[in-house]
Amino acid sequence: MADDKFRKEVAPSARTVFNAGSKLYVEGNVEEAQRICRRAIELAYSSNDPLDSEAGAKAAFTLGLILDDSSNTSGAYTAYKESLKMGRESGTLEGLETGAQAAINLAAVSRKTMDVKSVTQAYLDALELGRLSKTPVGQEAGATAAFNLGLLLEDAGDLYRAAQAYRYSMDLGRASETGAGQEASAKAAFGLGLILDRNKDLDGAAQAYRDSLTFAKLSATAEGWEAGQKAAYNLNLLAPGDSGGN
Repeated sequence: MADDKFRKEVAPSARTVFNAGSKLYVEGNVEEAQRICRRAIELAYSSNDPLDSEAGAKAAFTLGLILDDSSNTSGAYTAYKESLKMGRESGTLEGLETGAQAAINLAAVSRKTMDVKSVTQAYLDALELGRLSKTPVGQEAGATAAFNLGLLLEDAGDLYRAAQAYRYSMDLGRASETGAGQEASAKAAFGLGLILDRNKDLDGAAQAYRDSLTFAKLSATAEGWEAGQKAAYNLNLLAPGDSGGN
């Protein structure tokens, strides 16, 4: 009886197993990390503890990275889907954050197979979970997803929903306060400006271009700065001499 009690107390959890797998992954032992992450996922599915679901989401995300790096597209797709599912089910901030990151990578994998429907859904999932996570990394993923979703909708001719997606990206990127989040916002604000410009909302377009410039400066990234430069050029055409207010 005492031995049984002791065994229950030291039984591995998804959390402890994932921590071991994560350490192996960082050390470059990807084969063993892959095996351990699969075990963590199994344990997460057999637990009702939200923290174990969170660990399972992280394990599945790590597994996806490993399989992605080895060009196992179908395996990576499945792993990212599992991470997204468990991250959402965990309800924890880190679980939601991981799910948002997994959704972004899921979209990238789906792009390889030209599965536009899956790409769109993955971006919607990343936007949802990134917003719910309220973490900088999660919001950054949501901002990136919303910007890319805006591009897809704009390409499909749905300018109204594209403008909405760009606005979501701007809000989430601003909230994230990360360089990549601000970069996504700079690009989204520029895209929004183009749509408003096309619809003859010149005041709205000018403000969007100003926002793009602001985000670009905050991002301190090459792509963010490029979007800001384009916005500055278009702003000067609409309002000569307007430097964006900074």
